[in-house]
Amino acid sequence: MAAAIDEGVGKVRRPELLNKIDVEVGINDALLLTSEDGILTALDDRTLRVWLRRQTGKYWPSVCHTLESSPTALYYYEPSRRLFCGCDSGLVHEFIVADDFNKITLECTYFGHQIRIQAVYFSYRHELLLTACREKKLNCYSTNPIDENRQNARGSYTLASMGMSITMDETFRQCFIGDSTGNIHFLKLNANNRFEPNKPLSGHTGSVQNLLWDPDTKWLYSGSFDTAVIVWDLAAPQGVAVELNGHSDRLVGISYDNLRKLLLTCSADGHIGVWPMNVKRNETTIWLENDSCQICRMPFFWNIREMWTQKQIGLRQHHCRKCGRAVCDKCAQTRKALPLLGYETVQRICDDCIKTLRNDETVPLASFYDLRQGTIKMDYRQGKKVMMSIGTDRTIKMNFRRENIEFFGKDNVILRGWLYCPSSSSSSSSSQSAIVMTHGFSGLKEMGLDEFARTFCCDGNFYVLVYDHQTFGSSDGQPRHDINPYSQIDDYSYAMNYLENRLNNKNISIGIWGTSYSGGHVFVVGKREKRRIKCIVSQVPTISGKNNLARRPQWQKILAEDQHCLYENREYIPIVNQANENMDLSNSFYHFFVDKYNCNEWINHMTRRSIHLYSQYEPWKSLIDLSPIPLLMIVAKQDTITSTEDQIDAYEKQVLEPKRLVLVDGGHFSVYPNEQSFEIVVKEALDWFIKYLK
Repeated sequence: MAAAIDEGVGKVRRPELLNKIDVEVGINDALLLTSEDGILTALDDRTLRVWLRRQTGKYWPSVCHTLESSPTALYYYEPSRRLFCGCDSGLVHEFIVADDFNKITLECTYFGHQIRIQAVYFSYRHELLLTACREKKLNCYSTNPIDENRQNARGSYTLASMGMSITMDETFRQCFIGDSTGNIHFLKLNANNRFEPNKPLSGHTGSVQNLLWDPDTKWLYSGSFDTAVIVWDLAAPQGVAVELNGHSDRLVGISYDNLRKLLLTCSADGHIGVWPMNVKRNETTIWLENDSCQICRMPFFWNIREMWTQKQIGLRQHHCRKCGRAVCDKCAQTRKALPLLGYETVQRICDDCIKTLRNDETVPLASFYDLRQGTIKMDYRQGKKVMMSIGTDRTIKMNFRRENIEFFGKDNVILRGWLYCPSSSSSSSSSQSAIVMTHGFSGLKEMGLDEFARTFCCDGNFYVLVYDHQTFGSSDGQPRHDINPYSQIDDYSYAMNYLENRLNNKNISIGIWGTSYSGGHVFVVGKREKRRIKCIVSQVPTISGKNNLARRPQWQKILAEDQHCLYENREYIPIVNQANENMDLSNSFYHFFVDKYNCNEWINHMTRRSIHLYSQYEPWKSLIDLSPIPLLMIVAKQDTITSTEDQIDAYEKQVLEPKRLVLVDGGHFSVYPNEQSFEIVVKEALDWFIKYLK
């Protein structure tokens, strides 16, 4: 997947899925193209493939070139379209990629290795090719076409262990090779293409599979199996190494966005890290060793003499991550993150350091996101802000940035939300299509709508507008948390106006989607906006406020108390009340709003008049007038919130063709992400929109 990258610390948005490619064989390596929406892949079936995005929005191979053995490592220099491919047999091939990416032509084959190539690096500036293989050997080749015997190595160097990654400082012809033991070999390549070794860089305890050189700052970035990233400042007089800790699995990818000064890292468990590098961090503290705790002087378990003298059982040694002193567990009970020292996760801090620790020293600097798939490779292109990840399930995923938007709703209240734009949107205004979505009773857009919208945008190629209701979430409106169904209904129309103006297209095909309370809203909106709405999806909809109120004894009590001030009482009451007389209802609400989506912007209260407005809301009356707008109604079989029986009865008696009813297992909240029926309902909704909006 890929990150949405914005400037500034703490402003990086969550990666959003743009597209994916399902590959039937194992993937050894892959690279993103810059000039085209495409990918180069090295596959286990001995093929090199070039995947380009077609007009349908899907990726299909434009080239499928079969080699004598499986390709294992790729390097592509796009300005001259030169592709270098290392193979399992030890051969390295150079190809020229055609301008239209429909053909690759073999230019040269380089010899010198006998077994699998682990890494390749091409220097256009010096016309040099560096290769490392499993036989602990580093070779250097000339790639200048006028050189005789360029297919044979001009220089070679034997490594202490297997080379895993290569990068180069091309200004000073310095090569860096990460090996399988955690060392980084530091070699100078002289004018005769001979390697002159310098002292290796030691800091990792696991295989170094990722190396990246930034020529502007003269920083070397390394990522290892030990889960750490080390930033080596080789331009400093004494050399500085800053360790970045935030991942819990081995590093599989490192990229640097030098425009925004952001380091992007990816670990095998599918977590993306985005590290601002324009922040001054301190060098990682060196751990001190001692035979006793350097605070309380209690002996450690190997200090037999002090144990005997003090008549004390020896303690285990720990280290304070701030000062580096050796301490016992009792003297280092506190756990805090130390981002300025590179620790983004909580670490052990001694009692002395905690006394002087400032609040600004614990403020997170990096952002982390879960791609929800095991990952074996990551690549990033800063110009497009697109990242690619290769999953352990043989899926290649690409991502895009979700855009924050705002527009005026009813009474000029500013509504805020997200706009998802398809990567292959049609230039023809007549073929553009969009979906408007918002949540149900007090729900926020962060409560599961992102997964629906991403699916509709990526798999259906739709523009998708998601927003918060007035008085909720990021939208404006007073009093806060006032649930007015009539204002919410009107705001659907304002959202459609925004889409038409934003896309400069009054003929855009628009579908609307609603869930729970807004699942009833879409019936009323459809009746009002027959000219603009092409189809409707309503899941677990509110059918009758009066009928639903009969299942809420606490709300009936409030309604009776407020008879003298109906629709005016703006005092607050809890939305989720664990003391509710109907415990099944209360527990369902509590799990969804509090346990599952513990959103900081969601507050457990609403105005009392929200119940009065709810009690008079009867969206089922609009169903008879929806036709000929196609309606998909999704109903949960055990829905006790909006009543399965009410929904089916309204569908059968009030809705005219074209229509479709989908019954799914579970209760009211089973249709949301990570619940039992989500995959079914999102597919049904996507198919409905494709059928009637395309």
